[in-house]
This record gives sequence, structure tokens and C-alpha cells, in this order.
Amino acid sequence: MPVAEKQIIEEVTDIESQPKSDSPRILMLIDQFYPVLGGAEKQALRVSKELIERGYDISVLTRQSDKSYPPEEIHEGVKITRLPYSGTTGEDKLKSTIPAFRWLVKNKDSYDLVHCHGNNPLEWAAIAAKKFTGRPYIVKPPNPNFLNYSGAGNGYNLVNKNGSWLTRNVIRPVCLPALRIVRRQMLKNASHVLAISPEIQRRVRDVGVEHVSDVSNGINTDRFYPASQDEKLALREKLGLPKEKVIFVYAGRFAIEKNLITLLKGWHKIHDKYDHSKMELILLGDSNGQVYTSEDEIRAYHKENNLTTAKFLGKKPNVVDYLRASNVLVMSSLWEGLSNSILEGMACGIPAVASDISASQALVEPDKSGLLYKPQDCDGLAEYLGVMIDDKEKRMEMGKRARQIAVEKFSFPAIIDKITKIYSNILGPKVPH
Repeated sequence: MPVAEKQIIEEVTDIESQPKSDSPRILMLIDQFYPVLGGAEKQALRVSKELIERGYDISVLTRQSDKSYPPEEIHEGVKITRLPYSGTTGEDKLKSTIPAFRWLVKNKDSYDLVHCHGNNPLEWAAIAAKKFTGRPYIVKPPNPNFLNYSGAGNGYNLVNKNGSWLTRNVIRPVCLPALRIVRRQMLKNASHVLAISPEIQRRVRDVGVEHVSDVSNGINTDRFYPASQDEKLALREKLGLPKEKVIFVYAGRFAIEKNLITLLKGWHKIHDKYDHSKMELILLGDSNGQVYTSEDEIRAYHKENNLTTAKFLGKKPNVVDYLRASNVLVMSSLWEGLSNSILEGMACGIPAVASDISASQALVEPDKSGLLYKPQDCDGLAEYLGVMIDDKEKRMEMGKRARQIAVEKFSFPAIIDKITKIYSNILGPKVPH
């Protein structure tokens, strides 16, 4: 027996067995978690809280993506363990696989099933740990490009400006085939795969995996709900937003795949065409620790073109207030899993102007609950922004339909029902009903 394997088995044997909980114990495995709140992180937190309400014992294992985050904490009833800080680059993320594997093996008596919210190096640990612990895992691929690096192999020529020339031009291209093998194995060895969009489900099946279900992201429609006209005005006063303008809002990471340069270029055309007293664009968010970020580029473009009608407001904990205070949500992504920001906007009764990608098509009914334009088409984007400024009645009707879709198709209880059914199929009678 190899020395390393023997050492791991001895470590497991030496661990004092923990008393087993009567509640099903689910370990959420995710590359980053609260207080990082991108789309995947928000969904993982929302799912965790809802499962706790239903009687599950939920804990989270993640990376310490910032040195200021404590190694352990409890947030809103969710137990969080963070592996030691290892850096912020893509290469640094690889350093999390072995520590995560060792943790999973050492603490195998603290969980019954691993729920992987992505397929990053941290989550890869579930594949190897399963062999030593027997603990099953399920996985949720984050987007249709789940087999590749960001921007690799999906038709877009996106340049990662981070890291050395050798890393960008030699190491990463050479390693891409190995990355694809690992991510395929993660899907094939999982007890189940959760696809948050029809496009992801199709691509999972394309790699020969049939144990996949459509489990979209969900939204709490009691927390995210439309504001009356009086409430909207009150929120604008509270947030320091203009009362009379049509407000467009972007809420999310400044990652390169979000294609925010197209959003600003399209907005530039509106900025030059319309009276500035009519509209404003607010951008909520930042790079959020992204390896692939466009923040420097979009801020430079904003400054060079003096886009005074577009405001960078930074990362906000109360995104829901800004959504309810706004009129239209904008999204310019090249690819997504299933856009949380569009979902949140829909629940708040505001229509979306979004790039016409599969993730948007799964949420937006064109001309009924929003408008879809071709990705990277600045003229098409500008045209639809103008429609939203000029046609208040159309904007309002679209917002009502967007809310209706959110409630009927994406409310959280129905989504959690699907997840708990999958848990039940894997774990058996231990799962509460």
C-alpha cells in the first residue's frame, strides 16, 4: 500500500467517532462563500438556509479567499469552515484540492452527503474522498462552459491578463485537456448532477452522463417583490437615487464573461442620444476576487468617455432595495449558468434587457417579460435601452409578466422540493419529508 494512502487511512482510523445526528447532514462544498456573494454563493446560502428550516443539518466547506475571513463561523445558522488562505489566482486555487480532500476524509463522520456547488479544484476533492469515505456527492455545474477555463473553447477570444506570460500561453493551454478529464470524471462519479438550465443539462448528457436533472436556481419571492410607486420613490430617497429618471441596474461580478464593456458601449450611445435627465445606469458589484476581471477596462472606458449617466456604486449588501427602486435590469453576459440577477429583477417586477444566450432564454419571454439582443451587439442593446426609456406602458407590462414567471416557475419552495427529492433518492429514509 502506498505510504500516503496508508497515512490517510490511519488518520481516519484515529479520529474519534462523532455522534451521528438524527437529521440528514449535508456538506456544501463551494470554492467561495459568504461574505463573497456572487450568484453561486448567494444560491448556496439561500439553499442552505431553506434546508435548515426543513430540518437538515447543513455545514459549508470553502476556501479562505480573503485573509480577514475567520477560519470558522456560523452565519444565519449555517456552519462555515474555511481552509487556510492560499492566494487568489487560478493557480492558487489548485492548492485547495489536497487540503479539502484531507478535511473530507478526516471529518467523514460529520456529513452524509456532499453537495458541490461548482467544479473548481476545491470541489474536485469530493471525487477522491468518496473512495476513502464512501460518502456520495452531487454536483451543480456553474455554466454551460463547465469543461473549460473561462473563455476557453466556447467561441469567445477572451484574454486572461493575470499571471505570467508562461502561465497564460503555455501552462494553461497544455493543462486544458487534463482539466476536461477531471471535470468529466467529476460528473460521471457523482450520484447525481443538478443542471440549472436546459443548455447545461444538454451538455452534461453530451459527455455521456444521464443521471442529471433540471434543478434551476430559485428565488425568495417574499423577499424580492415589486415596490409600489410610493415605495419606489421612498427607496430612491433613502438610497440617494434620482426620483424622476428611468433607472437601469446591473448587479453582479465584474468578471470578464459578464461582458460589461458591451454594456458600457451600448450605454454610451444612449448617453449621447438622450437628455441626461431621463435615465441613469447604476452598476452594483466589483471584481469579487475574480481571476478573469474586466474592472480596469470598464472603469477606464467610463472615465475616457465621461459617462456621467452611469454610476459605479460598489458592492452593496442590500441589492434588493436597489432592484425594487429601479425600472429595468440589464445583463450583457457572454455565458451564464442561470442568471441570479435576472431572477431577482423578475421577482421585483422589473423587466430585463439581456444578451440572447441560453441562460437568458430560460428566464425571459422576448417582448413579453423583457428584451433580448445579440451578445456583443452594442447597437441592438442601445435600441432596446431606448425602448425601455420611451415606452413606460410596455416597460410596466413586461415587469408584471416577469414577476408572474418568477412566482410560477422559480419560487424557492418548488426548487428545494426537487433538491430534497434527490437527497432522498440517494440517502434513503433518513431524509425528512
